[in-house]
Formats: sequence, C-alpha cells, structure tokens
Amino acid sequence: MADRLRRWAAPALLFGLALAVRASAAVQVSLPPSQVSAYYLDVARNLATGHGLTADVLWSYASPPLTLPQPAFALWMPLASWLAALPMAVTGQATLVAAQAAFVVLGALVAPLVWAVAQEAAALDGLTGRRAATVAAGSGLLAAAFGPFLLPVMGPDSSLPFTVLALVACLLMPRLLAAVDLEHGGTAYRAGIGLGVVLGLAYLARQEALELGIAYLVLLGPAARYLAPGARARWIARTLAAPIAAGAVIVLPWLARTWLTFGSLGSQATENLLFVRNEDVFAYSVRP
Repeated sequence: MADRLRRWAAPALLFGLALAVRASAAVQVSLPPSQVSAYYLDVARNLATGHGLTADVLWSYASPPLTLPQPAFALWMPLASWLAALPMAVTGQATLVAAQAAFVVLGALVAPLVWAVAQEAAALDGLTGRRAATVAAGSGLLAAAFGPFLLPVMGPDSSLPFTVLALVACLLMPRLLAAVDLEHGGTAYRAGIGLGVVLGLAYLARQEALELGIAYLVLLGPAARYLAPGARARWIARTLAAPIAAGAVIVLPWLARTWLTFGSLGSQATENLLFVRNEDVFAYSVRP
C-alpha cells in the first residue's frame, strides 16, 4: 500500500497543481478567445439544448447549405463540442463557464501524462533514481504551467483533447509492441483495443490523428525487420488487427454522418488546400 501511494503521489500532485493553474487561467476570460472556440461553443449549446449537431453561424461560404441553422462540422471535428456539451447538459447551464469546466479537468491530465512519458524516456536513456525522478517531475511541472497548454482551457478547443489522447497513445504504443513480442495475448489484445479507441477519439478531435497512426506504423518497421518472413507477417497482424478494428468502430459512424450530411468526406478540406489568404474562406462567387 505504501509503495502504491508513493507511486501515485507525484502524478496526483501534478494533476492538482495543473487543475488549479488552469482554473485560474479560465476565469480570466468571459468570451470565447477565438473564432474556432466560438464555433465549438455554439454547437455545444445546440447539443445541450436538444438542437443536435447544428451551427447558428456561416463560417465558410464553401459549406452549403447557406442557411441557418446549418449542419455543423463540414471541416472541423466534433469532440471539442461534445466535451463542452457534457457539463452543460448536467448543469443545465449552456454557458462558457460550463464548457470551460470540462476543459479545465481534461487539461489537468496533461501534466501527469507528460510525467509518465518523461519517466519512461528517462529510463530508456539510462537514468535511474533521483535523476530519472527529477526529469519526470520537471517535465510534469513544466506541462502543468506551460502557457500554450493553458490557452485551450479558456474556451472549447480541439487541441486540448488531441494533446491528451496523443500522450495516451504514446504510452500505449510501446506497451502493445512489447506485449506482442512477449506473446502476452491478453495484454496485447487489450492494449490494441485501447490504442485503436484512443486514435479513433483523437481523429474526432483533429484530423492530424492520421499522423499518429503513421508514427505507429513507422515504429513497426525496425521492430519487425529481424523477424523471419512468416513470423513477421503474424507479428504485424497482431500489432495492427485490434487497433484498426477498434478505431474503425469509433471513426466509421462519423464518416458515415459526414457523407450523408455533406455528400463527401473532404470537399471542404480539399478546397482549403487552395487558399492563398485567410479571406478565401469567404469567397462565394469565385471559388479558390
């Protein structure tokens, strides 16, 4: 019991410190700090008040129908609004403060997660004892008060859930590979499902989650290189099957909704690649 308490003391203290710092930062603002935050907040309010995934603003003339309210998230992803809508639905208060509450708590997880990643990195670099503990604690303290990690809690923002999920994915990837190497079937299965769920949720936060998937594939190359061809195929299948299946369960319903609502999976994103200035998002008669 004493060992367990000591093991959890550092991340618990970091979480508490990060929670206090983020709560202090959030109360400094009374309006969404950006256009994107205002959009997420608007959709969250509609969700919490029973109006579904709709937006009350025209943020882009490239996203028909050009009527209000209109279906939300022709380009951006929905997780930030879902998270903001939860405390609104629970408290009955469709306010910025309610939305901030979810992001203050979620954002506080960044500090202990960074601590965990730094602890493993220190061990891999051969650090032990107080040196490893100092690296982990210093990294966690920096994450608890680092300015760019505080800004997203001031209004609904996709970068915060994406950061948390990316850190969890960084912790799960090596565990999955180690479990497959050691042929611990149950552990590998659970880690694979966990990684797939985390990557799927990360995609619902930001489309850049595809880069996390690519990073995982890059890890597989060196690990599988020294295996015999037959064993290599089985090893790769065990590292990919569960994450792909679990991720598909999370992502495919959203892709189906996007297709049925907007008639494509990425027309807005494709058009944005042609923008040469920010005002092109408002171009109506002459498309970029």
